[in-house]
Amino acid sequence: MVDWKSADVVQASAVTGVHIIHLLSGVYFYDFIANLGFDYDFIAQKRKFKWPLIFYFANRYFMLGFYIVANHRVNCRLIYVFLKVFADFSRAFASISFALRTIAVWARNPFIIAALCLMILAQWAIIISTGIWVLKIDWISGVGCVPGADNTWFWLTMIFVYSMCFDFTVLVLNAYKLRPPFFRTSGMRSSLVSLVFHQGLVFYIISLTGDLIAIVFLALNLNAALDSVFATPSELISTLVACRAVRTLTNVNDESGNDATQVFFVQASPTPTDLPN
Repeated sequence: MVDWKSADVVQASAVTGVHIIHLLSGVYFYDFIANLGFDYDFIAQKRKFKWPLIFYFANRYFMLGFYIVANHRVNCRLIYVFLKVFADFSRAFASISFALRTIAVWARNPFIIAALCLMILAQWAIIISTGIWVLKIDWISGVGCVPGADNTWFWLTMIFVYSMCFDFTVLVLNAYKLRPPFFRTSGMRSSLVSLVFHQGLVFYIISLTGDLIAIVFLALNLNAALDSVFATPSELISTLVACRAVRTLTNVNDESGNDATQVFFVQASPTPTDLPN
């Protein structure tokens, strides 16, 4: 029987986590570089900047701050809090992007706005608490800083369970609102609704899957290294899919010459002819 708490196994687990992060980092940096043209278009004023894109850029560039590597002994407590700020804030910005997409689908329904705003505030409270209460971080030679406290498990579990519930709520809200007969349209509107429905649901499911994998390892609670081995990959996946969702909808706006969100505003509720008999 493997002693998952032994120093050798913890170190091997931490090394595995580093390899996983390096693998997904390659995917992230490829996506980042491949889409720099999209970002530059706003700097060059080729595209019109709108305030919801603030969260897109914050999400995209905060994740870059996570990739700081230290090969010598450092103050793990400080560096861990610093990295958690970038990684977890990036996750929070991804959730805001998903929430804004949902608010558009629900035609700025005040109840939906209030509910999602409260959920976002609660998520930020958990994220900030994680940085405050995770007190013990150990240095492992050749690996770096690894969480080593029991309360690390509790707060990581909190943030991932809550994030999964948030993503699931957004998924259900979008699936419900975009289902027939609420959207029986043609032409550009039909294409847009189909795009948001099918692609959007795929994005939400991918994000949910990343959270679920992280939660499974947290539930097993084998050791501190394995508890957090899929924490960063989950946050990275959320960033990738949220940013891609924003770019897709923005490109549809530019190609059609219309504000795609207006499709949802004018189709906020079914007409009598749309309702089932």
